[in-house]
Amino acid sequence: MRKGLFGALIPAVLIAILVSPFCWEQARGAEKLKYAVSFKEGVSQSLPVGIALEQGLWKKQGLEVEYIPFKGGSKMFQAMAGGHIDIATDSSPHLIQGASRGVPVIMVAAAQTGSHWSIWVLPGGAVKRPEDLKGKKLGISRRGGTSHAFAQMAVKSLGIEKEVKIVAVGGARARMAALKTGVIDAFPQALSSAAPMVEKRQIKRLMDLGKRLPQPWIDQVIVARNEFIRTKPETTKKGIRGLLQAIAFLRANHEYAVKKVMSLKRYNRAAAELALKGVVYSDTPVIKRAAVANVRSFLIEYGLIKAEEALPVDKLFTNRLVR
Repeated sequence: MRKGLFGALIPAVLIAILVSPFCWEQARGAEKLKYAVSFKEGVSQSLPVGIALEQGLWKKQGLEVEYIPFKGGSKMFQAMAGGHIDIATDSSPHLIQGASRGVPVIMVAAAQTGSHWSIWVLPGGAVKRPEDLKGKKLGISRRGGTSHAFAQMAVKSLGIEKEVKIVAVGGARARMAALKTGVIDAFPQALSSAAPMVEKRQIKRLMDLGKRLPQPWIDQVIVARNEFIRTKPETTKKGIRGLLQAIAFLRANHEYAVKKVMSLKRYNRAAAELALKGVVYSDTPVIKRAAVANVRSFLIEYGLIKAEEALPVDKLFTNRLVR
């Protein structure tokens, strides 16, 4: 009788030992993580986050993610500096600017390598060739931002930087309105967010700026707070992993990605297809040092950061969380 009872208890004890870690994890609940994007209007940033949430990729990592989208990177960095955001997607130029000015963040994974920025003008307008920008006004979102850097690169490459006025007019809609009313004559913008206007033939490409960038280049990155990495390295890895899985899913499922862009951004199919042509997700999360060095040099050359305040290249990124 005792032997039978003892024999019956063994499987029960083994089951309890095997499932107890799972039970404890369930009892504790999922780890919380606050994930942000610096530009919620951008397809390249918002799309992977939408997929990660919809497909439950973060949940599978044991994370409960709060998604916090921003209209601009400055506000996001203020939130990160205050400890209110843990991980985010941002442009590499903006990250380098912020980190060099004291924001305690670092690049932890590559999200997008290529950059499909262009200078756009009105079809049938006075500006027909890049040289026609001489004496004209170029509209940007704000001074010190990515669009400012690309505007400066465009006019400098043409040798007319002293003969073009760069005007801060606001976001994509404001720039389009300014273009239509003649306040500006052209503006720089990424293809992914310009796609609806291109598809409707409201604007046409004047200059492809992506081809003028130094190579290799890194455009969009996953960034994290230094303190969060230090205190919660495994949670940071899970957050990165969930977004990278979303990017891999998008790369492998084009039709799904098209429909998701149509749903998220309310683009028609042609605009969604065009927007995705402007997004080049990285095939590896490993950040190339040479790419970071090129972006850093680009920002210094065009006056977005001072050489003396720019952080050394190796202080701007780490690959230890994706290897």
